[in-house]
Amino acid sequence: MAFFNSTNANLAGWSWPEMKPIWSASQTPYFSCWDLKCSSKGCFAFAEYKGGVVIGDGATGKILQEWQSNDAIRHLAFTPDGEHLITVDYENRGGTIRIWNSSSGQLIREFKTDARYCEAIDVSPDGKTLGVKADHCCLFWQLDALLK
Repeated sequence: MAFFNSTNANLAGWSWPEMKPIWSASQTPYFSCWDLKCSSKGCFAFAEYKGGVVIGDGATGKILQEWQSNDAIRHLAFTPDGEHLITVDYENRGGTIRIWNSSSGQLIREFKTDARYCEAIDVSPDGKTLGVKADHCCLFWQLDALLK
C-alpha cells in the first residue's frame, strides 16, 4: 500500500493489515497527486499534479518510471493482471483515454471520448470492461476490443 502526503511531499509505504511503515521517501519532487492506484503486481501509480504519471515499487518505494503528458492526466486504473495502466485526462476539450503497457511505458492505444469532463476511471474485476464517469453519465467499453 502506498500513501502520498501532499503537505510535505512525502511518499510512504505501509504494510497491510498491520499498518506499519515499511519505507518512506521524504521531500519527493512531486508536489501533489490527483489519483493513486495499486496494481496486483505490487506497484503503485499516481497521476502527478503537473499531469504526468509516476509508477513505483510498492515494496521499496523506488520510482520505476515517470511519464510526462501534454494533457493533464487526472485519473488512472490498472487492469486486474497489472499488465496495463489506463489513464484519462480531465480537460474542457474532452477526455483522452490512453492505454499503456505498465512495465515498459509504451502507449498501446489512445482515443477521445465524447465527454467534456472525465472524473473517474476503473476496470471491472474480470478485466473485461472499462468504465469512465464523465459529465453526468457513465461510459463503458469492452477492454479486450480496445487492446486489439
